[in-house]
Amino acid sequence: MKKRVWLIEVFYRPKVFDAHAGEVKKSVEELGVSCVDKVSASSLYRIEGMIKREAIIRIARNLLADSVSQDYRLGEPFRQSAWSVQVWYKPGVTDTVAETARKAIQDLGISNFLVVSTGRCYFFWGKLEEDILSSVARKLLANELIEFFLIKRPGK
Repeated sequence: MKKRVWLIEVFYRPKVFDAHAGEVKKSVEELGVSCVDKVSASSLYRIEGMIKREAIIRIARNLLADSVSQDYRLGEPFRQSAWSVQVWYKPGVTDTVAETARKAIQDLGISNFLVVSTGRCYFFWGKLEEDILSSVARKLLANELIEFFLIKRPGK
């Protein structure tokens, strides 16, 4: 088995209210940005190590996603019609959620040495430009002392 990097996105199902995304939308409006029609958010988990797809699915299904209100997807976050902003910790910054996830993975009986990191992804719908989202990311979404962000255009 070879070393792999897996990206798991965990997000609320369509009919479940996402309070965090609602707060982000409200905060964006308070900044005076009126061109955002809708916001959604997801949690990102990057898992690196010698681990098979079946084990990753078990981790996503049994540990990371709430089976009642959330779904998960393996691979890059994908909302083709929306702008996205991914926020990740910078290398060397303590990621306590990732440490807890790694310990919980071991509790599932998966004893492989894994490197786990966590992030967030925000999706924005509306008539936006990259400079507006960059400003929103700097002011609301990322603490640039410890985090970095990546912006992706719709369809990219």
